Amino acid sequence: MDWIQMLLSTGAGSIAAISYYMISFVLDHYVSYNLSNLVGLIVDAGIDFMLQELIFLKHVVLQKYIVIKFIIGRTIFIMLNIGLFNLVEPMIRETKSKKYNVLLLRIVLNFLLFVLVLFPIRKYFIYNTNRFFL
Repeated sequence: MDWIQMLLSTGAGSIAAISYYMISFVLDHYVSYNLSNLVGLIVDAGIDFMLQELIFLKHVVLQKYIVIKFIIGRTIFIMLNIGLFNLVEPMIRETKSKKYNVLLLRIVLNFLLFVLVLFPIRKYFIYNTNRFFL
């Protein structure tokens, strides 16, 4: 695994994730946690696409096969994130007092899913120049 690339990808992903956290936090006051989570993840994906293109390809170009693979990879990430959030959030809400930190849950889920799912998808599927899959 290319550690420098992983660190750069993590840094870029963190920038996109901060937008996700901020948007979700603001929307939490107006809509359900689930809806604010989804909107934040979609904005995060758009920002993340541009930054990851720069890291893995050194430029931002909308190449059809990369866009398709990115959408597939992000869809997998978003579905896992939403599924885990919808599974874990109610359990935390039920076991804790009225005060619990949804932001902390989002950060932990993002970190775990990035390391275990998203970076390997980026490295070996989306930005794999062999074009083995698409």
